[in-house]
Order: sequence, then C-alpha cells, then structure tokens
Amino acid sequence: MSRYGLPYKGSKNSIANWIVSELPKAEIFIDLFCGGGAITHAAMLSGKWKQFVMSDIDGRLPQLFKDCAWGKYTVENHPEWVTREEFNAKKETDAYIALVWSFGNNGKDYL
Repeated sequence: MSRYGLPYKGSKNSIANWIVSELPKAEIFIDLFCGGGAITHAAMLSGKWKQFVMSDIDGRLPQLFKDCAWGKYTVENHPEWVTREEFNAKKETDAYIALVWSFGNNGKDYL
C-alpha cells in the first residue's frame, strides 16, 4: 500500500487512490480540506492534473506539505529530538514540531 501525505490524525491515505480515480481529469486540482495532503499527494502522482491548490482551516498544513515536498526537512536540518518544553513553546507556530512530535499526530499533545 502506498503512503501519501503527512502523518495526520484523520488522514485519507487509505482511500486516496480510490478518491483520485473517481475524479475527472482537469487542468487544476483543488483540495479544500487538505489536512495532511494525502489526496493532493496521490493526485500529483496520478498525472491527471497540471496544477494543484491546497487549503485547510489550519493554514500551517498546506505550507508544511509544500516545505516537505521541496526538501526543507532533511537529516541535516531537522531536530533529532524535541523536548516537551520545546514542543509546547513551538506547537502553535511550527507545524513540523506540532505534527511530528505530537501524540497520534494530533498537533496538541506531546508524545
């Protein structure tokens, strides 16, 4: 099974291929409720669309997806461990820390 998007509570990863297969081919793919980006990721790999628009009530998520896709987070520039204190101080402004270092990727509770 392929893995799409970011680890995210409520991810549509398991149904991403099915959703993408049911949508018509077009110039632009718009994902209004992107969450971790599983559907957009699967859509990008499908070749059915040329441009992609992602949106979510939590504006950090589309930006985090884009940053990951463009290689912002590599072994050289991401923390190997985040303390509870650092997590609590940064979770509201740093989507990477909020999702990667939270329990169940909920963005709220430290591992």
